[in-house]
Amino acid sequence: MSEFFSHLGILLCRNTRLFVVDRTGMWLALLQAPFIALFIALALHGSGEDCRQSDEIMRKSYAFVSAVQKDRKNTEVMYEQPRLQRGFIYLEEADAKKHNGILSPTHAQARATIFFVMISASIWMGLLGSCKEIVTEWSVIHRESHSSFSVWAYVLSKLTVLGVVLLFQVFCLTLITVLLLLRDDFTCKLFLGHFALNWLAGFCASALGLLLSCVISSVRWALALVPVIMMPQILMGGLLRPPAQILPEQKSTIREVVSSLTFQRWAFEAELVLDTRLGQPDGEAPVSRRVAMLSEDTTENSLLYKPKCDDPALDEYFFKGKGGNLSSRIKNSLVVLVTYALVLTFMTIFCLILRILGANHGNRLCA
Repeated sequence: MSEFFSHLGILLCRNTRLFVVDRTGMWLALLQAPFIALFIALALHGSGEDCRQSDEIMRKSYAFVSAVQKDRKNTEVMYEQPRLQRGFIYLEEADAKKHNGILSPTHAQARATIFFVMISASIWMGLLGSCKEIVTEWSVIHRESHSSFSVWAYVLSKLTVLGVVLLFQVFCLTLITVLLLLRDDFTCKLFLGHFALNWLAGFCASALGLLLSCVISSVRWALALVPVIMMPQILMGGLLRPPAQILPEQKSTIREVVSSLTFQRWAFEAELVLDTRLGQPDGEAPVSRRVAMLSEDTTENSLLYKPKCDDPALDEYFFKGKGGNLSSRIKNSLVVLVTYALVLTFMTIFCLILRILGANHGNRLCA
C-alpha cells in the first residue's frame, strides 16, 4: 500500500508539472471558462424580460380559468346567469388577481436554458481536457509498464489533476454566469450548489474522456469523437423536449433509455430541483418557481367545463415528480452522477490494463 501511495505521489507531481510546463495549454485551459461564461451571459442576458408579455398573458389566462374552475360545483349559478355576463365577472377577477410571479412556459424554458448551458459547458471542458491524455502518452505508458507501473495510480493521478483544473474552470464559469444572469436570486448556498453539480457533471465527462483516450489510437480520433459524444448530451438532456411534456402516445422506449444514459439529463434535473426547492423546507415550490399551464379537461363532457389549469413546479414541468423536499428530489440524480464517475473510472483502469497486456503480447490493435 505504501508503494502505491508513493507511486501515486510521483505521478501527481509529474502530471502537475506537465500541465504547468505547457504554458500555452495551461492558459488556454484556465481562460476558456471565463470567456465561455461571458458569452453565455451575453447571449442570455435579459431572456427573462423577453418573456414579460408571455407571462402577463399566461397569468391572466390562468386566473380566468382558475375562476371558472371554482364555479364548477356551483352549476346553478353558472346556468342562472348568461355565459357572457359570467365571463365578464371572470375577467374582472383575473385582472384583480394576476398570480404575480408565476412563470409562463416560455419563461420557464428561458430560465432552464441558463442551467442547461452551464452544464453543457462544464461537460465540454471536462471532455475536451481529458480526451487526449492517455493517447498522447501511450509510448511512455507502454515503456513503463515493463517496470513497476501501477495502472490504478496512473488513472487516479490523471483524474485528480483533471479534477483540480476543472474545479477552477467550473468555479469561474458558475460564478460569472450566476452573478450576471441570476443576481436577483444569488445566495451562497445557491452558488455552491450549482458549482458542485456543474463540477460533478464535468468530472463525469473527464472520466468519459479518459476512457475514450484509452481505447483509441490517435489524437485525431479523440477530437473527432468529442462532438459525437456531446450531441446526445445536448439533444437528450431534457431541455429541447421536456420528458414531462411528451404525450403518452409519443413516448419512445429507445429515447427514454438514451436520455437516461446521458449524464447531462441527470445534472439538468438536479439543477432545476436545486433552483426550485432550495430554502423550501416544506417541499412546496414558491409561486416564482411555478409554471402556469392550460389544458383541456377530458373528464368533463360539457363545453362549459373544458378549460383546465395547472401550476407544476419548475422541476416537475421538465421532469415528472410528486413534489417533496430538496434532498428527496435531488438524491436520485446525485446517485446516478456519482455512479457514472465511479463506473467510468473502473472501466478506464480495466481497458488500460487490457491494452497494456495486448501490446505486450504483440497485438497491433493495442499498439
